[in-house]
Amino acid sequence: MAGEKFISQKFMEGFGLDYPEDLEKFHEVFFKFTDKGGSLDQLFKDLIEAFPEKKDRILNVPLFTEINGEMNRVTLPIEEY
Repeated sequence: MAGEKFISQKFMEGFGLDYPEDLEKFHEVFFKFTDKGGSLDQLFKDLIEAFPEKKDRILNVPLFTEINGEMNRVTLPIEEY
């Protein structure tokens, strides 16, 4: 159980959320996403809807993709959110 707590805490902090204050609402959003499927874009929109006061923190989560064998940081188009 301690391992699950650590994983939840680190995952939430990666999205700029506070553990344990945001845990219940985060689980609600995240498990809806994993149960029903959906895009990463929709997950970000759902997180912003659930935590509008933390929008900037959520959108600043570091995302990376490989392009031509090199790791590059992806920037989310904030205007869409």
